Amino acid sequence: MADSKKYYWLKLKDDFFRDKRIKKLRKIAGGDIYTIIYLKMQLLSLKDSGVLFFEGVEDEFYEEVALEIDEEPGNVKMTILFLHNNGLLEEVEKDKFILPETIKSIGSESSSAARVRKHRESQKALQCNIDETYSNTIVTNCNTETDTEKDIDKDIDKETDRENNVIQSSVDYLNDNNLSLLKQFFKNQIGKENSVRDVAAMEEALQYYEPDLILEAIKVSKKAKTFTYILGILNNWRTEKHINTYVDFKEQSVAYKSAKYARQKEIVPNWFYETEPECVPEQTIDFEKERKKILEELEELKKY
Repeated sequence: MADSKKYYWLKLKDDFFRDKRIKKLRKIAGGDIYTIIYLKMQLLSLKDSGVLFFEGVEDEFYEEVALEIDEEPGNVKMTILFLHNNGLLEEVEKDKFILPETIKSIGSESSSAARVRKHRESQKALQCNIDETYSNTIVTNCNTETDTEKDIDKDIDKETDRENNVIQSSVDYLNDNNLSLLKQFFKNQIGKENSVRDVAAMEEALQYYEPDLILEAIKVSKKAKTFTYILGILNNWRTEKHINTYVDFKEQSVAYKSAKYARQKEIVPNWFYETEPECVPEQTIDFEKERKKILEELEELKKY
């Protein structure tokens, strides 16, 4: 059976550490550790074309990543939060995350291409170390080998380009699909077609926020007529309530509902349920009747 292994590598750009987002990450307390974690996450995603999956082995995504790359869960959580807020990590589906910059930097090679490359290098070394007395023949062989190398390189480059095109097409599809769903949802909400400004605001929102979180912002603002207003809600959540992800939103929603329920179930003092004793109405005196009664008694006394 032919060996169908595939080898992957991460093509780190020469300006990686000059990227403003990476500079910002490294300035945070513990930033150098977070940068290493980001690189480890990129390497972890190579075999799946820059995608990380949450398989539910641990309770949380960051805990599962920490288990995979042998890092502290707290550090991984902080790294993921930073990456998400700065467009370096996106949740495209439930339990599916992509690293956009990694997708652009993946290189791969089949095992057969690797063998050809290795064989070519060994042959080149052999040919170029032949006795100098055969120098003319050596030059001819090396020139021929150079032409062969160029042909092999072209084939490998074509294969790599095809793979990168497939990866980029998948990412573009996911982004376009999210935008289409968002446009339809907001259209149904406001009852009219989306404007050009609305679509631009949606594209901006998708760069920084998860689709599920954006939908929640639309749901809570039923009176919104422009998507710029929705974007304002998302930004306010992030700065005022520290809601950066859909998970943050759900956690705060549960906490709010629990607090509200607790207020409704406040302990009522026992005296609230005690009934007041029945009031016995005071007996009224009929003075006219009493006067007549006294007069009658006096008349009776006169007879004696």
